[in-house]
Amino acid sequence: MKQSILIANRKYKAMKAVHIWVWPAVLSIWAVLVSASNIYEDFHSFNQIELTGPVEILLVHGEESAVSQQRCSEKVSIVIEDKVLKIQTSENAKPSIIKVTYENLSKLTATKGAMVTAREAIKVDELAIKLDNKASAALNFKAGIVNASAQGNSRMTAVGKISDFTADFHNSELEHRQLNAKKSNIIVNGSTAYNKRK
Repeated sequence: MKQSILIANRKYKAMKAVHIWVWPAVLSIWAVLVSASNIYEDFHSFNQIELTGPVEILLVHGEESAVSQQRCSEKVSIVIEDKVLKIQTSENAKPSIIKVTYENLSKLTATKGAMVTAREAIKVDELAIKLDNKASAALNFKAGIVNASAQGNSRMTAVGKISDFTADFHNSELEHRQLNAKKSNIIVNGSTAYNKRK
C-alpha cells in the first residue's frame, strides 16, 4: 500500500514538474502566435496610403481595414503614422505584392516604382492621388471627387465612374478612355486632354 502511494506521489510530482515547464512554454508560443496574427489586424485606423519602392498593392474595399502579404520581401516596412499606412521598401529589394483592405480612403500616394491595382470599384466621396518617380496605378472608380496628379514618368489607368475628376500630369501618362466623368478638367503634359461637363 505504501509502495503504491509512493509511486503515485512520484507520478504526481513528475506531472507537476512537466506542467510547470510546459505551461509557460505553451503560453510563450501562444503569445508569439497572437502577436504575429495581430501584426496586420491592428491596421484599422488608416484612411491614407503611402507607397515607396518596388511594391505592388492590391486595393480592395471592406468593412474592416487590413493588410496581408501575398508575396513580401523581408525588406518591406509596414507602419501607421497619423492615420497614414506607410509601406516602404528599398529600390534593390525584390518586388512585393501586398493586399490592402480599406474601409475609408482619402489619399493615395505612390513613388519610386510603386504600383497600385484596384480591380473592384473604389467607392469614396473624395480622393486625392499623387504619383511620382515611375509609379503606376490601374484604378476602377465609383467615386464623387477625384483629384489626381503625376510626374516623373508615372502612369495611371482610370476606368469606371467619377462625378468630378481633375488630373494634372507632367511627363507622365493617363489612360482614361473608359472613364465616365460627369465633370472633368484634365491636363496631360501641358495639354488639356478634355474639359467637359455633362
